[in-house]
This record gives sequence, C-alpha cells and structure tokens, in this order.
Amino acid sequence: MVIVRTPGFTRLALTFQEGTDAAGKPILYTRSISNVRSEAADDAVYQVAQWIASLSTDLLVDIQRVDQAVLAESGS
Repeated sequence: MVIVRTPGFTRLALTFQEGTDAAGKPILYTRSISNVRSEAADDAVYQVAQWIASLSTDLLVDIQRVDQAVLAESGS
C-alpha cells in the first residue's frame, strides 16, 4: 500500500505574553496568520514572524508553523 501526502493549508501561530496575573503567571494570547505558502522555507517564515512580532509591544514567546496535509491511499 502506497500512501500519498497532499499538502493542505499552512498557518503561522504567534504566542505573546501581555503581562502577568495576580499569581505571577504569564497572560498569553495567540495570533494566527493564515494562507502561508506551504512551500515557504522555515527560515523565511521565521523572519516574517519576527517582523510581525516587532509590530507588537508584547513579548513574543513562541512561533509555530502549522502544516496540514491529507493522507490517502494511492490508486495504483
């Protein structure tokens, strides 16, 4: 059995810290950017994430690239 992988969507998820709560735990929120080209190189995606984060006054905590793909059996 041969499995074929078909790329789906790719998005970028940036997690920021906007402060701390009364207990001293970080208050985090995530912003997602859709329609990232699935063939984009990781270093290019990372640089774009850094640039987007530079527009915020909050601390960038995490950068995630989320790739989705469809797996199916080959017809042959």
